[in-house]
Amino acid sequence: MTGTVRIGLCIDPIGKETDIERLCHLLSKRGIRATVTVAGRVGKLEVSTLSYLRPFLRPEYEIANHTYTHPPRIGYLDLPEQEREIVLQHQRLEELGQESGLPFRVKGFRAPFYAYDEGILETLRKCGYAWDSSCIYSPLLGIEFRPFVRHSIVEIPVLFPDDVTLIERMLQTPENIFRIWWKSYEGSKGYFVWTIHPYGVAKDEEMLSILDRFLERLKRDGGRFMTLSEMAEDISKTL
Repeated sequence: MTGTVRIGLCIDPIGKETDIERLCHLLSKRGIRATVTVAGRVGKLEVSTLSYLRPFLRPEYEIANHTYTHPPRIGYLDLPEQEREIVLQHQRLEELGQESGLPFRVKGFRAPFYAYDEGILETLRKCGYAWDSSCIYSPLLGIEFRPFVRHSIVEIPVLFPDDVTLIERMLQTPENIFRIWWKSYEGSKGYFVWTIHPYGVAKDEEMLSILDRFLERLKRDGGRFMTLSEMAEDISKTL
């Protein structure tokens, strides 16, 4: 591609401890900055604990709100319940920062299952958030990456399908996943935002090797990795 592509790698940090360790080791080796979308819990798994998230509580990672209980469609909840999902998790993440000794500000949100809902934007604005990344794009399906601003929130679309969908639902081989990622990257026109899960890309050495090859190729192509807060600031200058 020509020109610098701004890359937003998003991590949904669900996986075994060994999956998370392998993924974080790879990203550290490659010097990758990333955004980690953190829920309070997913099913019976308590995600927002210091022991679980410690590998991601580092300066190279940005922590973002992913709701308190990971509801399948936040827009179907009553307004007070929508606010509760966002505000409780916002408070919990700030507490985690204090517990870790590396306090941070939470500046953005991702709805579970990419369930974009304009109704939550007022709550995000009240929380002082700069961005939301809940709607999707897919160059291979003809859906372009088109960020926009609504209620003072920069909406940053994220690539669909993600790694787990490609692996578990579409039964794609690692080599096919590499090709799908690369074609999507080529069609992203200046920004490339995509999501990975430790239990997807780091569950075995073959898939982890594919991710390593892809990251290396992005860097060789001149891609610039940034957090979504940094991307939102960059996008806001052009909208």
